[in-house]
Amino acid sequence: MTRTSPITALLVLALSAGCSKGPPAPYPVLAEPDPAYRPPNGSTNAFDKYVALAQRALDKCPDEAERVTFSDAMAKQTLAKIGALLPTLAASTRFPCDYHYAVTDPFAPEAPTKGWRLLGRGLSWKIEDAIQHADWPAVVDWTLVATKFGLDLLQGDAQTASLGLAVCDDARKAIAPALEKIPAGQLLRLEQGLRTRLSKFPGLKAMVRNEGHRMLLGAQFVQDCRRDAKYEDLQSALGKDSRPAVTYLRDLSEKERPSFFECFVQELKDFAGHWEAEVDKPRPERAVWKPATENRPWKRFAKAFSGGLEPVLLACDTTLAKTRILALTARAEAGTRVSGAAPQGIQGLPESMTLDPFSGKSLFYFATGPDYRVYSVGLDGVDNGGNSDEAGETPDVVLESPSL
Repeated sequence: MTRTSPITALLVLALSAGCSKGPPAPYPVLAEPDPAYRPPNGSTNAFDKYVALAQRALDKCPDEAERVTFSDAMAKQTLAKIGALLPTLAASTRFPCDYHYAVTDPFAPEAPTKGWRLLGRGLSWKIEDAIQHADWPAVVDWTLVATKFGLDLLQGDAQTASLGLAVCDDARKAIAPALEKIPAGQLLRLEQGLRTRLSKFPGLKAMVRNEGHRMLLGAQFVQDCRRDAKYEDLQSALGKDSRPAVTYLRDLSEKERPSFFECFVQELKDFAGHWEAEVDKPRPERAVWKPATENRPWKRFAKAFSGGLEPVLLACDTTLAKTRILALTARAEAGTRVSGAAPQGIQGLPESMTLDPFSGKSLFYFATGPDYRVYSVGLDGVDNGGNSDEAGETPDVVLESPSL
């Protein structure tokens, strides 16, 4: 028996709608913005503390919040302004994070995001400064703080997750070239700290679910523009590539309009539901998303609001792989200092520390005496012996080092 997909069934309704009579259908509510979240006083939730610290960082650095790049002098000046907040951030990461997501605008990031970006930059600068002063306990401390903070931010939506990944990546890039200088005891502390943080990472289902809500707010925006005939606003918000879709929407009859939006919304729900079910599987086990049909007049709108999710999932796979590689590298380096040889294998270590997101199997690890290699097969799923590019991301995924 052939099953009819929800979108195919709605397309049939769209065809029949042109023959119906009566007044135009009302405009339904497709999605509503979240109420603003206000952290309670005296909370022991790390998220509540992050929100408060983000605002304090913005208050101290309103001009720097929009800056993309920083010279050494600018970084030093900004760190001097927010430096006093970082010990409080470090203390906050010791608490569990119960993320309270709230989105009011499909185009704008969460309110605290700019402040979080400043704090994340401050953490990477603290790591770099501690390395310059050979303060190895501080190097490890700030790296672990940044990793916990960054992983916690992966519970927002795709934009906030991108920020969390950047916080983790910046910290790792700062410490990785210095691993050969860090004493064995501090390396073991780094390994244990990363192991704990990785073991408590709850996965990405919440992020996909939140991003799904943002997508539906996008559909609501499109419908509002149709209702109010604000096609220029829609064109401006979505860019020139959306012109054919905006033209189609403008010319759409009122009889066809309800089914158009029903199909559009159903696709967004199907897309988000698909990835919520698949996201925490290793990449080879994830089913590929395929729309019901390629000939969809709402296709460009759907892509505009759903297109950011899959790139974030790839970035997350890369960051998780590299964070696990960092932990295993710290372990191997410590072994060479203590006994003159790296551990012979990684059997018996938790999967949260050894699983390669790109293969669903263990990360590759080889050791002979003090020499070792640890890497991920990367996106192509092929073992290239640890060969990689300058970014350490293709074809195999490796840890950043002075040679990269």
